[in-house]
Amino acid sequence: MKYTSLLVLLVLSLSIGCKKDNGEPSEETMYFPPITGSTWETKSITSLGWNQNEVQALKNFLIEKTVNPL
Repeated sequence: MKYTSLLVLLVLSLSIGCKKDNGEPSEETMYFPPITGSTWETKSITSLGWNQNEVQALKNFLIEKTVNPL
């Protein structure tokens, strides 16, 4: 009885935890740049839903990590 209860609890936990949240944005298809040429698809910061006020801080962080990697 004890193991049956644990098994049922485990199955319920997994099924509840694996449900997809309908509030999340839909997944986009993966983008691969063309093999030839140098033109890549671009998106605006606004269309990505990013905070425009934090973009400079992100750029600074990326520059710092490029110059001083762990």
